[in-house]
Amino acid sequence: MKKFLLLFAGIFLSLAINAQTKVGIEHLSQNFSDGVTANGWTIDAQAGNWSAVQSVNAGGIAPEARMSWTPQFNATTRLISPTIDISGQENVVVQFKHAIDHYGGAYTVGLATRSEGGEWNTVWSRSGATVVEAISVPVTNDDLGSSTFQVCMFFSGNSYNINYWYIDDILVYTPYANDIAVSSINNEAYAIYDNYNISATLKNVGLNPVTSFDISYQINDDAIITESISGISIGSGEAYTYTFTSIWEAVAGIYQVNVNVSNINENGDDDDMSNNSLAKQIHIASQSVANLPLFESFTSSTCGPCYTFNTNTFTPFLNSHIGEYAIIKYQMNWPGSGDPYYTAEGGVRRTYYGVTGVPSLFTGGSATATSAVGLDNAFTTQAAKDAFFEINATANIVGGNSVFASIDILPHISVNNFTLHAAVVEHETTGNVASNGETSFKYVMMKMLPSASGTQFSSVDGETLTFNLGADLTTTNVEEFDDLMVVVFIQNNETKEVFQSTMVNATEIVDNYAVTFNVTSNFNEEPIEDALITINGEELTTNELGEAYMLLANGSYSYEIIKDDFVTLQGNFDVADENISLNLALVPNEYTVSFTIIDELTELPIEGATISISEQTLTTSATGTATINLPSYTYNYTVSAESYLSKNNTLTVSGADADVEESLTPVFTVTFSITDNEANPIENAIISVAEEVLTTNAEGEATINLINGEYPYTVVKDGFETYESTATVDGQDQEVNVALNPASNANVLNSMQLSIFPNPSNGEVNISLQNEEKVSTLEVYSITGALVFSKTYNANISNLKENINQPQGVYMVRVTLSNGETSIGKLIVK
Repeated sequence: MKKFLLLFAGIFLSLAINAQTKVGIEHLSQNFSDGVTANGWTIDAQAGNWSAVQSVNAGGIAPEARMSWTPQFNATTRLISPTIDISGQENVVVQFKHAIDHYGGAYTVGLATRSEGGEWNTVWSRSGATVVEAISVPVTNDDLGSSTFQVCMFFSGNSYNINYWYIDDILVYTPYANDIAVSSINNEAYAIYDNYNISATLKNVGLNPVTSFDISYQINDDAIITESISGISIGSGEAYTYTFTSIWEAVAGIYQVNVNVSNINENGDDDDMSNNSLAKQIHIASQSVANLPLFESFTSSTCGPCYTFNTNTFTPFLNSHIGEYAIIKYQMNWPGSGDPYYTAEGGVRRTYYGVTGVPSLFTGGSATATSAVGLDNAFTTQAAKDAFFEINATANIVGGNSVFASIDILPHISVNNFTLHAAVVEHETTGNVASNGETSFKYVMMKMLPSASGTQFSSVDGETLTFNLGADLTTTNVEEFDDLMVVVFIQNNETKEVFQSTMVNATEIVDNYAVTFNVTSNFNEEPIEDALITINGEELTTNELGEAYMLLANGSYSYEIIKDDFVTLQGNFDVADENISLNLALVPNEYTVSFTIIDELTELPIEGATISISEQTLTTSATGTATINLPSYTYNYTVSAESYLSKNNTLTVSGADADVEESLTPVFTVTFSITDNEANPIENAIISVAEEVLTTNAEGEATINLINGEYPYTVVKDGFETYESTATVDGQDQEVNVALNPASNANVLNSMQLSIFPNPSNGEVNISLQNEEKVSTLEVYSITGALVFSKTYNANISNLKENINQPQGVYMVRVTLSNGETSIGKLIVK
């Protein structure tokens, strides 16, 4: 396995993450949210080295594109945009964010353009080096103004010399003449109360220099503070950071900070005012406390470099700082056969951080270089950081094999949607010895409580939050239950920053036992979150898994469970020398849902319409109504009636009765009767109408149900001229009579001589002909009559094999021989 130096990893996740600034006239935008090759992007060589990953190393928002060193190659690979029409444009700029995780040796990364699918012209490049930067490149070569313009990000050289190349937020645009944007507000989103100067970064995304402007900020609905800037020159593509001289006396609370720039070059508005303002929410704490750094290590007993790092660097560091940190080690199931103590929850954390190589280390949620210097710097930074939460946790082993954690959080800041994580770790294990030379493993994660997704919470400054978490560890990899610890930490998932942690020993309790409440709905068996359980005067609240925990001595107990929109549940249980788990189902309240079904055209009620909902079928009365009692939930339902189009819809019942009215569109039967000019019925004529293909029966008839409207149709039959016309449906059934004229070529191939298989097909088809004439052309038409595939032949071929590469649908296939004979068949692509 390649050894990762990760020299710059410590700065990756500390970058400010801001939305891409709106600039000029956008021609192309790619943020890889749909993958690397979505929206027409392609890869030229080494496609297996490219992927979209859930990381923010380039400075954007996850996901981002990543080119990996493996599988190793020594060549050029390109990530290529679709064709862009920039004809008539005299100014075009390409901008992107990127980060190089350099290993060692020479290679080149760059940006190139081309037109007409020709040679690539490099417009920007850089030799291999550790870097994180935003690039803005004007296009000035001959590709400018092309209707077939393309860009590519390319790597050229030996991939072994790089670890990874990260790319995000590619944008191709034409800048306005005068356009300045507020790209970021630089004040910390979470900070202690103090006097602050608001700071913002502006970017000139226009063509002309910016020499002056007015800039203002507003805190919530307070007075607007405006300051004027002049005597500067911000060139096109350049950034400018301004710090207000006015002081904001920030006290504890949550604030909305708005920054606006105006009066550009003393000439009022610029060409695009939509990017002249930016808002940011800032949380101010009432006090701070000491922060306990959290280390999260990704490692494996089959990883050679892991042995080197753990033995020579990490373990000595940990031994010199005992009691000054919290730590979790996630054993990975790779390289090779992986570590036998790998868990799926460790895999979730690996994905969360975008880990692709071991050893990998994160301190306080930020990537850390696996070196002595990296460790020392990360530890010093995290230990010096202000924390705004106090965590008081106790952990107990109950019944010999269950862990119960009671956690109190005292917040000194108000926040929304943070996550509390708890992990059970074993201080030392030896049962997972494998191939890398390590014989003991420290702080191995055994179980996360309640799961790897943690428990989401919001806080109010000064109001204590209590969490009770637990799990049965019988089926885990725990070797010795008296060697367990619980690590608790608070994380902001938006930035991955860890705001506080603690680590406590799990002590055994012999006179109490763990009682686990598993609360679900008896309607759909889904867990019920935030149900209030009262027992012995104490109150518990279920987590997202519907679980709540309590330690109790032997005895008999009564409980009550209350949850909005459910019937209150009361019951009893006994604790007798063992842990117990209570599976309790709450009955939801039900509400009356009344359906009224009417005709869309007449607005009269429809009797006998059926409504399928919640695995039940209702039938409307003479008044077009039907009722059902349902719990609060979101339901999919279908309404259907004879001679009407069916309708699918969604209904949300939310704590009250509901009235639902649906109007159905009537359909009418259109019968096509196809004859020759002597009134003889024509069988197997093909009719294309309303995006469907019909085939006539022995009586020359085919039917279709249609709503009111006009429908162009085409009738095709071997030996007859193609017929095209329009059928009109206007409130009643219709009969359409068509008489086909014989084709001018009397020597016509019988349609039965054309065999298409498989049919339906995935697009790859075999066409068999019972004829010795040369095939001239193969044509495939969509049901709208559009030619979607055509090929010319010059050989004696009786069997054709082609891939028409078309989406799902029905198609007409026409084969023409060199003597002018034709045959037509129907193909279904599935």
